[in-house]
Amino acid sequence: MQVNSKRFSASFFRLLERILPANVPKAVDGGGALARIVAIGCVVMLHIGSYFRIPAEAHSCRTIFAIMSGCCFWAVPAFVILSGYYTFPALSSMSATEYYRRRIGGVLRQTLFWSAIYTAMSLGKADAAAILSNWLHCRPLFHLWFVFMLLGLYVLAPACWRIMNGRFGPAIMLCFAIVVMSRPEMWNADLWQYPLLISIPYVPMFALGGLLAKCRITPVVGRCAMAFSAAYFAFVCWVSANGGKGAAYPFFHYLGFAGLWGGVSVTISFAYLGRFFSASASSLLFRASKLVFGVYLVHPLVMTAFEKVVPTAFYGNVLARAAIWCGVCTASFTLVAVIHKIPFVKRTV
Repeated sequence: MQVNSKRFSASFFRLLERILPANVPKAVDGGGALARIVAIGCVVMLHIGSYFRIPAEAHSCRTIFAIMSGCCFWAVPAFVILSGYYTFPALSSMSATEYYRRRIGGVLRQTLFWSAIYTAMSLGKADAAAILSNWLHCRPLFHLWFVFMLLGLYVLAPACWRIMNGRFGPAIMLCFAIVVMSRPEMWNADLWQYPLLISIPYVPMFALGGLLAKCRITPVVGRCAMAFSAAYFAFVCWVSANGGKGAAYPFFHYLGFAGLWGGVSVTISFAYLGRFFSASASSLLFRASKLVFGVYLVHPLVMTAFEKVVPTAFYGNVLARAAIWCGVCTASFTLVAVIHKIPFVKRTV
């Protein structure tokens, strides 16, 4: 049995070696890579609630579902922080012109391509005016607001970098973060739902990610982050079991204090844990993490396919919902890994 287990593990890792993207840099951050992989799993869990709505008769499980979703809340702020974590070090070694040439084109191509795909899927369900309004408001599909917002952050990155390197840069970003957290609901207004403007309230989180990349995470900082993460998840479970997001709104908001608390503490915890990974494990995690953005782009397609074949009676079952989540994640990662093997097409993810 032990021999068979070893053979299975060896075969499994050989399979991963073949399907995962290559081009691994010499210095690999396994902790940051794992944070991205776990975060996309959490985002998929959040979005499953939009596709597989819990039936009324499953009221006894609603608290469990609420806690499951609540514990995934940290992932969206963490993605913003991680984007800054990986973006700002690149700005230290290249000019703004070179940065735009290397970074913006690919994200813009992916944004427009998948916006067109999801818009085509909605033809017949919405008129031209509604489609145009969705594009102007950065929502060709519900999840693409984040891609538009991220594109705006990449456009603003060189300016943020200059501010952060200024004498009062960190203090300016801290003051801006306090303004955003004090009134997070203000940024839901229509005024801020347009390209570039949608990115502005997320600038402090983005800049904080760049600051984390410059700082060394000591064991004391790492352990404190893990303690704050444990307290955060305890708080989230309590809120989710006692009325959900609305019970602590706007405190419990992506732009509120809870969003920053969860995003920062969990991100630092993963970065700290990364120091205990072997070089091979870090390399494998890094390669898998290169699929994450593609998974974010394609997973609604996979959920649409699952929605057509999964009986609605399963939507309210905890184990069935976990199986749906596992299936969507596995299928999405597999689809993106296959697309990455196809010339030209791979540029769309």
